[in-house]
Amino acid sequence: MHRLAGDLPSAPLPAKADAPAILARLAVRPDDDAAAAEIMAGWPDPGSPLWTPELRWLLDRSIALVR
Repeated sequence: MHRLAGDLPSAPLPAKADAPAILARLAVRPDDDAAAAEIMAGWPDPGSPLWTPELRWLLDRSIALVR
């Protein structure tokens, strides 16, 4: 938990235009249109209010921990 509480720079948010490449890296099968559509439906834009400060904190800390 101590590593998650650090004050590190924010992670860059991926653009929707990058989604096809990201989905390919995540091994979402091209023929699985339902999964890709569900992922895209929940993909918030960088300025979206869906990116709450709490969600950004969690994303940033999780990425820092994995790194």
